Amino acid sequence: MADDPRDSVEHAVQITGDVVTISVGLEAVTIIIHEDLIRSRSEFFKSALNKAWQEAQERRINLPEDKLDIVRLYCQFLYSGRLYLEHTVSKAQLADKEVLPEYLILSELYVFGEKIQDAVFRNSVIDAFLSRMEESVDGTKYSPITQSVDIIYRGTMAGSPARRLMVDTHVWRGGPHWITHESAENNQEFLMDLARAMLIFPRAAEGEKAVQRSNYHEGESGCGKRRRME
Repeated sequence: MADDPRDSVEHAVQITGDVVTISVGLEAVTIIIHEDLIRSRSEFFKSALNKAWQEAQERRINLPEDKLDIVRLYCQFLYSGRLYLEHTVSKAQLADKEVLPEYLILSELYVFGEKIQDAVFRNSVIDAFLSRMEESVDGTKYSPITQSVDIIYRGTMAGSPARRLMVDTHVWRGGPHWITHESAENNQEFLMDLARAMLIFPRAAEGEKAVQRSNYHEGESGCGKRRRME
């Protein structure tokens, strides 16, 4: 039976009113989006569109340091509530046998969500991480490791739910090969967090159950529901 497409009126996306232009990257590629929609979800954009700012007067927000693909995925998410990602189905698609491209994109999406202060978006990215971790590629399940960890750690603050997810995933599901022999390839702050977590939370037989979505979702206060590390 097909999914019921109906939903509550309160969940409807507002597609009337003024629009603003988002200029992305050094090439200044433009994306048009409804102002009320983007203001309602992001404190960053809400502040940028404050009437006292030049961006509000010009109805244009410049994001020269951000990637077009990331901003476009965010804007698509605002209208649809979905993340439109390429899906790796075969190991033959992998340039690096240990790295799924989806995790790199999801890491960048989370960091962008941190920048623009959209907790709902960040929670959805966490859900996407966890869903992908349960799917296999040619019989093998992959997890976010070195590169994804570094993106998350460089773009978030201490205590971030995404940081905790990276640490917990390594504690409960990881193996020695997840940490490369080259020290410079591993995020040093992450290694410190991982070492602490390994001392506080020794492995248990039920470890697979420890990585749950609700552990990494943020409430209205902007804090994760459960802190695994101090």
